[in-house]
Amino acid sequence: MPGCWTRQDAVVHRPDGGRWVPLGPDLPLYTNIVMPWRGDPPAVPDHNPTGLYRRRFRLPRGGRGRPAWRGTRARPRRTILHVGGAESLLAVWCNGTFVGTSTDSRLGAEFDLTDHLVAGDNLLALMVVRWSAGTWIEDQDHWFHAGLHRRVYLESRGDPGLADLAVDADLDPASGRGRLAVTAHVPGATTGWRIRVHLETERGRALIAPTEAPVATFPAGDPLTELAGAYRHPGPDARVEIEVGPVEAWTAERPRLYRALVELVDPAG
Repeated sequence: MPGCWTRQDAVVHRPDGGRWVPLGPDLPLYTNIVMPWRGDPPAVPDHNPTGLYRRRFRLPRGGRGRPAWRGTRARPRRTILHVGGAESLLAVWCNGTFVGTSTDSRLGAEFDLTDHLVAGDNLLALMVVRWSAGTWIEDQDHWFHAGLHRRVYLESRGDPGLADLAVDADLDPASGRGRLAVTAHVPGATTGWRIRVHLETERGRALIAPTEAPVATFPAGDPLTELAGAYRHPGPDARVEIEVGPVEAWTAERPRLYRALVELVDPAG
């Protein structure tokens, strides 16, 4: 959501909403092992600078009585707010309703806004508190800059949809064969969903036939079966392992790359 954010004390024209420290009156602080205040964890100072950000945005109305951002009954969608970085405690409201919090300054936080949105104008409000209990963990020889310091955007995702991908590649130097493992996290998936993985060169030449794997489902049944399954169930994940070769290793002189494409396939194919 690039552009203009309205902050409590200013209108900030920055792609990320802006850290307020460079704009004053608060000051940047650098520490190594000494915290900027007295006390023991998880205490925070009584004077705790806080930034309030607001942004209005509009959503299409859609048709046939169903909001456009929800997709269709056959292909539902979710609207996710992604906050790339907020130092240090983040709280989110949408149209006056509290949505959630995050206390990790260096990792992105995501919030599902779907059930809080309305057709037409919507109001998104973010509160960023400079010091939190998490600050004690993040005190690792660095500058403290409070506020929003990375991108903030909305993303429309299928429900279910690919929420995360882990791609691990390895090479056997003796045989020259490559190994690829793809793990997909698919929250909301039900029986019959699967992922399909393609592996190709940079020019689009397929190296293998498409390989599929089902999304794991929780084993329903009698209480004992479900109890045992709770310990073994990996979550709504699918994993594909591929061996292919020979492949060319990446070097500084010949930076050979390969492309992996991942599809989410519904029960109908």
